[in-house]
Amino acid sequence: MKKPILNLKKSLFTEELINGETINISSEGKAKNIPLAVWKMMLTKRDLYLYSKGLKINRHWKISDVKTYFGIKGRGIDKVLAQFMEIHNEVTTKMKI
Repeated sequence: MKKPILNLKKSLFTEELINGETINISSEGKAKNIPLAVWKMMLTKRDLYLYSKGLKINRHWKISDVKTYFGIKGRGIDKVLAQFMEIHNEVTTKMKI
């Protein structure tokens, strides 16, 4: 599989994305393999949206874990969400997900 060129800084997310581990997702009877890092990114998008509305996902969920995994810096959910969406948009447009 040819890897797309992404302009992301080094983080656990980019390491997992380059590693190439995939997960099988079935939808409407069709199976599709997507990178595990992209799957985690989709779930994190949901979690950050809920957190921005005042809902904590579970008692073990921390915003600092998200910041560490994606290499995001800054304080406040608005800044974190903006930086995350930049990463999300770049990955989804380059990988055509």
